[in-house]
Amino acid sequence: MNLKEVSLKSFFSFGKESSQKKDFGRENFAKENKEILDKENLGRESFCKGNIGDFVKKSFSKKKLLICLVLIFILAGASFFYYWFFYETPPEKWDEAKYSPPSDYTVKETADGLMVENKKAGLSFEVPSGWRVKKSEFGNYIAFYSPDAVGSSRMGKIEKGCEVVVEIIKVKTSIDGIRERSEYVYGKNGYFGEYEGFEIKERKALRSVAAISALDLYGTGIHIPINKFFLKNRLYYFSLSSNLENKEDCSRLFDDFLETIEM
Repeated sequence: MNLKEVSLKSFFSFGKESSQKKDFGRENFAKENKEILDKENLGRESFCKGNIGDFVKKSFSKKKLLICLVLIFILAGASFFYYWFFYETPPEKWDEAKYSPPSDYTVKETADGLMVENKKAGLSFEVPSGWRVKKSEFGNYIAFYSPDAVGSSRMGKIEKGCEVVVEIIKVKTSIDGIRERSEYVYGKNGYFGEYEGFEIKERKALRSVAAISALDLYGTGIHIPINKFFLKNRLYYFSLSSNLENKEDCSRLFDDFLETIEM
């Protein structure tokens, strides 16, 4: 082999090696670019997945919050419905109830006589002619007495004449609830064992009557439950006390008094 052949062979070998190196470089470049592209695509996928995941989580959280709010609203509505239509103050809780204080009653002189009004409780009535009015100093009631009255049922006994006591109790009750309260206090055959249901000024009411010969005592109680929205629930209670001798006259005057009630 002469020098010329060696030179040509070396030239072609070098060219072949150069071509191989170039091809190898291209392959490496392509691989590197592919790896970069794969990483970028993976990053985009991760980014999208992350955003979708966050979106789903946020949407799910909003749905949970909305569901919770709806449930709270339903429970609140159900509680209000139950309270308004079904709940009544239990008999044993009446002792804890508040009363309208004597200061809530206003006594006015009119052309027809004395008028008593309790604006907070939405109640007014006329006092029988010639009767005297007394606001309690120790209890939450107002009372009025016939001109010949002696004594007081709240301070012992009414010895003579007639006494009417008015109380307003802040309880939610009904005619049946009043009966249950009476049985709770006095028992099924207790002090006020005789009841009569009736209506007064288009409202349901309950009358209780007791006559005790041993004590020379006659008593009548009128219970009028008032149930309104905004928790303005109350019970009007009007009671008449007299001795047995005066019960007929006092009962007649008491019935006339009941006709003057406005509520």
